[in-house]
Amino acid sequence: GFVWPSSARTVTQGFGITHHALDIAGPFHSPNYAAAAGRVVSADCPPPGEYRGKKLNHGYGCWVVIDHGNDIKTLYGHNDQILVSVGDFVERGQTVGLMGNTGNVRGVTGIHLHFELWKDGYSIDPGIFIEFE
Repeated sequence: GFVWPSSARTVTQGFGITHHALDIAGPFHSPNYAAAAGRVVSADCPPPGEYRGKKLNHGYGCWVVIDHGNDIKTLYGHNDQILVSVGDFVERGQTVGLMGNTGNVRGVTGIHLHFELWKDGYSIDPGIFIEFE
């Protein structure tokens, strides 16, 4: 099972046809947690001014991607700060970043975590796998 990926609990946008993630809003610098144990395969924070558009990391801003094995990965986008590095092994529930509004953030979403779950390279609804603790 996967744990809830943030200390915040307010879902402002769910998984759907055009939005392949959960957006979870909370206060600035709320901790974002590894949903399951795994290895960090991407931890990137592009320079300011390079966030807009789809050319650079799809607008995720400061993001972390964790490989959990069995072709399952999770993505944590829009962090203000990243607290892990590529190659780190993280435990389930470990803080990997602090919530922010970096990247292509607009409208009512504001400060939030953009949380994606990929299986075999395809986005799937993370709500199916998360245990609400």
